[in-house]
Amino acid sequence: MIKKLITEINEALSNNLYFAALSLALTLPDICGKAEYPEKGSTSRYKLWYDEYIGQYEKSPPIDGVPDMPYLSGEIVYNFRSSLFHQGNPNLDNGEYKKRNKKECPIEHFEIVVETEKPYKIYAEKQEP
Repeated sequence: MIKKLITEINEALSNNLYFAALSLALTLPDICGKAEYPEKGSTSRYKLWYDEYIGQYEKSPPIDGVPDMPYLSGEIVYNFRSSLFHQGNPNLDNGEYKKRNKKECPIEHFEIVVETEKPYKIYAEKQEP
């Protein structure tokens, strides 16, 4: 199922169907979280799976004297996913984020940037020998 979704995400991107690709990509932590943490609720497993398998690699390394930069944590991505899926809004909903997390969202602005495909793949599939 995951390979099929990734294939369809790539096909959507190739056909300039960016919101379709984004919507499918945002379902992956739901699916993988359910497989990894079946006993947890959907919100907590989404955030937990995202932070463990993606978010930790998105953090900037600490620099002395410089405050931590915000990054796309599981909390933020889950809020973005919920805004997109339930409201059709491709922006972060700070009110919902604050209600769920009892604090302001650390990212003030989110923008989807569409670029043409590069001749190289950053996240290439593992090649079988």
